[in-house]
Amino acid sequence: MLNRVSTICLALSCFAMLYFAISYGMANIYSNAVATTHSFWAEESNRPNTIEHLSETTSLVNSMLNLQPSHPYYLTLAANHFAWSAFFKQDQADLYHAIDYEKAGMQLRPAWPQHYAQLAFYYWQLGDKTTAYSYLEQAIKFGPYDQDTAEKVIEFGIADWASLTTKQRIYFSQTLIRQLNSYRYRPRVEMIISRAKNKEKACNLIKFSQIELGVCKKKRK
Repeated sequence: MLNRVSTICLALSCFAMLYFAISYGMANIYSNAVATTHSFWAEESNRPNTIEHLSETTSLVNSMLNLQPSHPYYLTLAANHFAWSAFFKQDQADLYHAIDYEKAGMQLRPAWPQHYAQLAFYYWQLGDKTTAYSYLEQAIKFGPYDQDTAEKVIEFGIADWASLTTKQRIYFSQTLIRQLNSYRYRPRVEMIISRAKNKEKACNLIKFSQIELGVCKKKRK
């Protein structure tokens, strides 16, 4: 009788392990598909060809979360997706969904600077600069050399240069130069500068620092 019970328990354990392995594997497949789509949007800056395309990716996000609802990376991926959705649909309501997912991920991984950097960006998009800078300070606290943190520092600094304190301008300048001096991060910084409405400020600083940047070169007439 004991052997039979042990066999049943072992079988149930195996089935449970198999279920969770399949669940995690499927969630990983969905997450890779979503991340690939986000990368395409980031590089091309294109709107989805159809609303259906955005809807299909949203379905992948929902399927991913149904399988792994408490995975911090998947929650961040969901937040990023709804931020893209807000951009494409020009609907700020989706930004609040992004904030909710990012905060849920932050509760699971409170020392991860990317959570704070992303929340700073979302609140910036909502026009709440006070909250945005508060989260950016937290991102700097937990990850002063983190790429996401550095990029948000640069984006905010270029866009809000006139409102920065002397201390903030110095930190922005140091971060900008440090990222440009890295072959790994330089392309991302160039992209940020090229898309900035107030890129002249960054270009002037870069020129003063004797760094040549293609995006800052004036086109000949």
